[in-house]
Amino acid sequence: MPGNKIVRKRYFIHPSSQLKYIALSVLPALLMSIFCIQILVVSGELILKKEQAKLTREISQVNQRYQDTLQQFQQKNFAQEELTTVAGLLKELISIEKVSKISYSSVLRQWAELKIRMLFVIFSILLFVGVTSLIFSHRIAGPIYRLKTSIDMLSENKEIPPVHLRQYDEFKELGESLEKLRKFLKEKK
Repeated sequence: MPGNKIVRKRYFIHPSSQLKYIALSVLPALLMSIFCIQILVVSGELILKKEQAKLTREISQVNQRYQDTLQQFQQKNFAQEELTTVAGLLKELISIEKVSKISYSSVLRQWAELKIRMLFVIFSILLFVGVTSLIFSHRIAGPIYRLKTSIDMLSENKEIPPVHLRQYDEFKELGESLEKLRKFLKEKK
């Protein structure tokens, strides 16, 4: 029967043990994900605060230059050159404020999108870990179920079919030992 492929019919053979196995696989991935997300969010928030402080500082510098020029106007007679300077500073201030608000709102939007992408990636990874854990738990639970069923049938003195496990299943040695016992008992009858 080595050429015949044994096909999995049920994924949950022993749900309580398989769910524990899945939980023990998903929990570390979940904790690591939460830790990584926390670090990323805190780092991102710091970057945003630095960017906001930089923009505020730039606007403040232009505003200060505007205020200084305005004070000079109050101390002197207004000349056309000074009026032009003040008008240019005012335009520069308004322009920087607009650009900084647009830039900062763009950064906030990108940050929000990044957080959503991070959550999607984390959810995908956890789903993958869960499914992979289910498949690997079946490589343990399936053979145990098969071996238990065969042992129960033997103890009831019933005829059991040959004990063959799938290629990647665990406990193959135990399955081979049970198959030897089955053959021995069959020959003994």
